[in-house]
Amino acid sequence: MKWLAIFTLLFFLLISAGITLLLPQMYDTTATLRVEVPDLGRGDPASQQKAGQDLARTYTELLKSPNLYRDTVDRQELSVGPAQLRAVTTVSNVDGTELIQIKVENPDPGQASSLANAVAQNIVDEYQNTDRERLVLADPAPVPLYPTGPSLRFNMILALLLGTVTSLVLVLLVDHFGSRRHTSLEKRAGATINGRVGVRDRAGRDRSPR
Repeated sequence: MKWLAIFTLLFFLLISAGITLLLPQMYDTTATLRVEVPDLGRGDPASQQKAGQDLARTYTELLKSPNLYRDTVDRQELSVGPAQLRAVTTVSNVDGTELIQIKVENPDPGQASSLANAVAQNIVDEYQNTDRERLVLADPAPVPLYPTGPSLRFNMILALLLGTVTSLVLVLLVDHFGSRRHTSLEKRAGATINGRVGVRDRAGRDRSPR
């Protein structure tokens, strides 16, 4: 029983470590845009700020369109396709602000930064000439220094939990079916099986251990 539990736990840990080490490391970086609303002479900063926040949420949904990525690939002459660019890009609004974040994930940190800034710059160019509001690049995407995944520590902890649960279940199942088999043999024999083996010497005397 003990060796079954240990083997199961080691199996999960080794499989998890192997898969994690084989997967490519991923880097992500974020470019930040800000919605600027012109002062129309109303003299109400709170209303102006709320208008910027509402527009940021609206633009966030508009910027998820496939047309944005096709246009970005064409204008910026990127080496990736529109579908691939869209798959690695996440557009989100920072809640309660006029900020829009463009996050890109890529195995190459330099490529992640370039793609995020390319998407952000294309958006800025697209909405630069509007009279009512405009989008500006508040913070370009830096080149990430450290990978964000896969996490060996997280995967090992998960494997440890799954391995522990699985080993306990296997031990209980083996013990359960082993007990049923033992009981079945006793019923067939019509007697209790205690595991004692009879040993007699040449004279016929019982030498079995007591």
